[in-house]
Amino acid sequence: MNETAEFVQFAISQWREKRDASFREHNLILEEVYKKGEFENLPPECLMAVC
Repeated sequence: MNETAEFVQFAISQWREKRDASFREHNLILEEVYKKGEFENLPPECLMAVC
């Protein structure tokens, strides 16, 4: 893997960690939100991490 691909993987991993932590803080279940597609009602920090 080249440096750019490694950086992208690192960035994705970081945002996934932030997303998971934000969802835990707000007592949200990630799989349910994705399944229902209810992104418009997410707290801003959760939505930012999802996007």
